Amino acid sequence: MRRLLEGVLLIVVLSAVLGSAVHFPLLRRFAAGEFREGFLDRREYSGIRFITLAEAEDLFARRIQGEDGLLFIDSRGRDDFAAGHIPGALPVPVDDFQLSGKKEAGSELSKTLAFPWAKTLVVYCEGGDCRTSLALAKIISAVTPFPSSVDPFSIVLAIVMSTSLGLFFGIYPANKAAKLDPVEALRSEQ
Repeated sequence: MRRLLEGVLLIVVLSAVLGSAVHFPLLRRFAAGEFREGFLDRREYSGIRFITLAEAEDLFARRIQGEDGLLFIDSRGRDDFAAGHIPGALPVPVDDFQLSGKKEAGSELSKTLAFPWAKTLVVYCEGGDCRTSLALAKIISAVTPFPSSVDPFSIVLAIVMSTSLGLFFGIYPANKAAKLDPVEALRSEQ
């Protein structure tokens, strides 16, 4: 078992060294801060939960099936919304709110962005480098008391499951291969 752990540790260290050596120019550019604008600082969006495309598709399917409390908000301009949008989405162009400069709770803006019947808001834009959905979600989060949280049990379960799967599919085959006679293993491959 000790040899197995040493082997796994050696593979991890060699992978890190080799990966760093191969991608050294990118690492140097990252350390210089060149890519900072491409990454989101989650602290800047503390009241917002980011979801994957699969989660958004699941929410949309649940809404189509009639689940109440799901609201899709399109943060793009009116022309983009008119050109095409998610069926049933509400157009709320972020430009209308950024130009007004109002972002405080209790203002006319907070009444405009109040969705008392909605339990889940999905704010979207055209994707890619589009940040209008982030800007609108930040405004909504700032002016409305809309809760955003992740169940701690889900986090723990995700970590335990991913670790278990990684260990099983890494250690089990390696341990099985280590028990084989090399000559017999090569013969059985042919």
